[in-house]
Amino acid sequence: MNIKRAFLASIYTYFAALVIGVIAAFIFQNNLSQTGISTPMFLVGILAPVVCIWIFATWYFRGHVAQGRIQGLLLGLCVVLISFILDILTVLPTAGGNLDNTVVLLTDYYTQIVFWVTTLIVIGVCVAIGGNIRSKHIKE
Repeated sequence: MNIKRAFLASIYTYFAALVIGVIAAFIFQNNLSQTGISTPMFLVGILAPVVCIWIFATWYFRGHVAQGRIQGLLLGLCVVLISFILDILTVLPTAGGNLDNTVVLLTDYYTQIVFWVTTLIVIGVCVAIGGNIRSKHIKE
């Protein structure tokens, strides 16, 4: 596993999905203070990370890195870990620096079924791409 390349793929995926989510929130005029999330935002919340990881996992495995399903699993776990760290770093300032608010916001987010489904799909996409991508320099 190329740690630097996996780190970059994780960061690119996180911020690309975040930007897509923010743009979708403006387009669909979703107010996060509402009691529920709209269906379009629900779909964007699932599809944006999946599409982004598909793009960046393909980029990751096109480089000179080891390939295979285990390598895909490692990349998927790296993406989840880096995303968790970035969630904390991005939610803390929006919670007014209050650690209690941050814990409540993150707990609400991480206990939703949509988060776990998306996480499993992202890891699955990494595993599938890691096992199926073949670099040009590898002869089949």
